[in-house]
Amino acid sequence: MPRWETCRGDYAALQRYGRPEEIAEVVAFCASERPGYLTGTEILCDCGATAGLTRKDRLAMARGK
Repeated sequence: MPRWETCRGDYAALQRYGRPEEIAEVVAFCASERPGYLTGTEILCDCGATAGLTRKDRLAMARGK
């Protein structure tokens, strides 16, 4: 399992890093009125790099374990 700091675009579904404007769109969406009914959820913007991982796995990776 790759660590966050070594996770490259080849682990992601689109085989590339996300562009800053792509991340900004997700942030802008969450900060806007558009989500409406969306509450209490995690939105991962990682191009599918962690799609097969459980929440426990993602937390362990974030902690460097």
